[in-house]
Amino acid sequence: MDGYTSVAPVGCMGCLKLAALVMTSLKNASTKPATTTRPIQFTLVVDDFGVKYTSCNTVNHLIDTLKKDYIVSVDNTGRKYVKINLDWDYNKGEVHLSMAPFHDKALKRFETSTLSVAQDSPYPHMPPNYGACVQMTHTDTSPQVDKAQQKHLQQVLGPLLWYGRGVDSSILTALSTLASQQT
Repeated sequence: MDGYTSVAPVGCMGCLKLAALVMTSLKNASTKPATTTRPIQFTLVVDDFGVKYTSCNTVNHLIDTLKKDYIVSVDNTGRKYVKINLDWDYNKGEVHLSMAPFHDKALKRFETSTLSVAQDSPYPHMPPNYGACVQMTHTDTSPQVDKAQQKHLQQVLGPLLWYGRGVDSSILTALSTLASQQT
């Protein structure tokens, strides 16, 4: 079974420059010929690494190399990456993503209320008109938003877009519709 870990260098420079430095450092630190590769994969988002490895020696080499130049913290459980909580189920080969604290804070920040009637879909469904030659879409005739409404939309959509891309893509259609009302 593959092992997983998260490595998070703290206070590092920009993503592209750091990635180049890490690759250079890994090549220079290796005592093996340049044709030898290590079975490791990692992603780098600003200052947060997600590492997939098959050997403790391989990941320890990466960690030791990073520690030479950076302050590094290691989470061998792999439970958190870019503020997304990861719940690994190795038996089923699944990972469950959540951002519960972020989600709760966003709901409180934007003063949302609980719906009195359950809504099973994040966006209204437009049923197809079978047999019609052309499927007509609903045309929005509501007035354009003013600058204050546009700013509020941006403040709400930004965090929710990050949440939608990271954890719950079912809200992206609704977010796209709201974003199109900005212009």
